[in-house]
Amino acid sequence: MNMPTRALILTALVGSVFAVPGYADRVSLVTIDAKLDTLLASSGGGGDGVVSINQDCAVTTGCHAGDVPGFPVTTIQGQSYRLTSDLDLTSTPDSDAVLLEAETTLDLNGFRIVGGTTCSGTPATCTPAGIGDGITGGEGARVMNGSVVGVGGVGIRLRNRMQVENMLVSECGDDGMQGQCQGCRIVANRVTFNGDRGIHAAFASSQGALIQGNTVAGNNFVGIDSCERCMHLDNAVYANGGFGLRNLGLGGSAYGRNTFYDNNGGGDQVEAGGVEIAPNVCSGNTICP
Repeated sequence: MNMPTRALILTALVGSVFAVPGYADRVSLVTIDAKLDTLLASSGGGGDGVVSINQDCAVTTGCHAGDVPGFPVTTIQGQSYRLTSDLDLTSTPDSDAVLLEAETTLDLNGFRIVGGTTCSGTPATCTPAGIGDGITGGEGARVMNGSVVGVGGVGIRLRNRMQVENMLVSECGDDGMQGQCQGCRIVANRVTFNGDRGIHAAFASSQGALIQGNTVAGNNFVGIDSCERCMHLDNAVYANGGFGLRNLGLGGSAYGRNTFYDNNGGGDQVEAGGVEIAPNVCSGNTICP
């Protein structure tokens, strides 16, 4: 919904509410604004065509006409969605938060999907709470601008042609990101302190992905588990329990301008294989692996 339209609705609501004697001291603009979000979500979204998702509609009404109450929130192919609150899975730890159909867009809008998993140490050791995933992607889906923290399963499950950008994925019980990822773009994310790999794209049909500008740190096992014919540029990969970058030997992969430090217990930072197309830094020098 555009801002002038939203402002007009809020003005009308405030005028109605504050006309009721004795009610003004029991309500705030913040409360009214939150209720407006819920109303818009239940009616399918605002004037900009983006459907709102929040905790209230997720658990009580469903967030659009095709969604039923309770997690996971489902989506419709080709539609755009935006979080308007955090999504809290701590009371339903075995449920996924959001299931994305093909070619959907999910803008987390600065909000979090959060569970009860806790992790400590570097590399991380995690105590998963449940098995639920944060976001399960559909082919060609786009996920951006928020956080998945503390879910028991995988933070973001990848599918072919997905784009994931500007996300924090941290303290998940399994991999931070995982899945078959042909033609994916995984760009400008922070993937930290997860219970297995940071980014896991080492599947037979995962080809042609771009993994660029990510910080991948403190994960229990491998930092980036690579894919065939994939490109790895400008990543900062450090303090992971296994190799910083692995499975380059699957064929046709390339890497350059990355920094690897203190992975694999101080051993080799990069598993042999792949084509080094520009200098990388491994443990303070440019000899990689």
